[in-house]
Amino acid sequence: MQEKRLHLRASREAALREAAQDDGAGDSWQELDLGPIYESGIVPPQPTITDRGDGRGLFYPGLPNVIFGDSGAGKTALTQWVAAQELMAGHHVYHVDYETNVYVWLSRFDALGVPRAKVLAGYHYYNLSEGQRPPKTFHPDARIVIIDSLTAAIAASGADPNAMDGVETVYRQVVNPFTRAGLAAVVIDHVPHADKKRMVNSTRKKGIVQGAIYRVEGVRGAPFGPGMAGTSALHLFKDNMGGTQVAVEDVVTTFNMASDTKGLNMQCYFARPSATPPLAQLALQAQRQDELKEKRKQDIYEVVAELADNPPTKTDVYKHIGGTYKYFTEVLNEMITTGQVYTFRPKGARSDHYVIDRP
Repeated sequence: MQEKRLHLRASREAALREAAQDDGAGDSWQELDLGPIYESGIVPPQPTITDRGDGRGLFYPGLPNVIFGDSGAGKTALTQWVAAQELMAGHHVYHVDYETNVYVWLSRFDALGVPRAKVLAGYHYYNLSEGQRPPKTFHPDARIVIIDSLTAAIAASGADPNAMDGVETVYRQVVNPFTRAGLAAVVIDHVPHADKKRMVNSTRKKGIVQGAIYRVEGVRGAPFGPGMAGTSALHLFKDNMGGTQVAVEDVVTTFNMASDTKGLNMQCYFARPSATPPLAQLALQAQRQDELKEKRKQDIYEVVAELADNPPTKTDVYKHIGGTYKYFTEVLNEMITTGQVYTFRPKGARSDHYVIDRP
């Protein structure tokens, strides 16, 4: 037992030494001089990076901040818009990318109207296949670093994304060098399959963040896509400093993005909930659309069933259903995909016929 305790103590001491070396702080901790803090005034940090729509910022400078959410919620699009605003304002942006590639981001900057000269001058994208560490110096006009994503960074470090030591390692080696230089770290993370309202391995990931954490959730009835106007809501998940002045789980702001049918000429903005259509109203509209679609599916099913003795063509079904032909086609195709109706083409026929039982 004594030998086991000595071994555990030695392991902990070795880990502390390694952490100190990784942080570039030497072999011992440095005591903080409290005098200058008193002299400058005891003012808690405030979120000043990225106007959320009411003059208050979303992200804390010099601290890690996190946005997380399900696939398709708009996390990457949101951070691309944040980066674009910084570049347009003449600031520099650092980007540590484990998830996508530089072509995706450059294409998005074009769609957002960021002049290429500003991208070339201020966008610092790092090739993670070369080198092991972040840069040691940063441009004085830099305010943010985007790290996409935390789970991928942990996996790239060789650690288990579900283990606490992986979180510690990535923050020590990847995030902290930027925040020590005063940059706001905007860290993207994912959600587990079972629970969409928390991060993967959320206990340590939440505890280590001293800035703000936001859960990004797509708004029903306002999906993202080419030629569409999409909206996602940023719910407050954590804010120890209290600078957001919003209660946990309340919507801090909405991210709104619209584009043409080719996904170009993008228009994005943040807006406080009072300045956007009520989220409950959008959800109600989506629910009504779902109900209408289910009613249309039921009508189609009944027509196909009634004409089973002489299976109808698409035109035959439409004559009984009516309405917008485009929407009718969309619903019918969805029913075919899900196996609610089937098609077959009789010998010599020019069109498919529809049945409710597999031919």
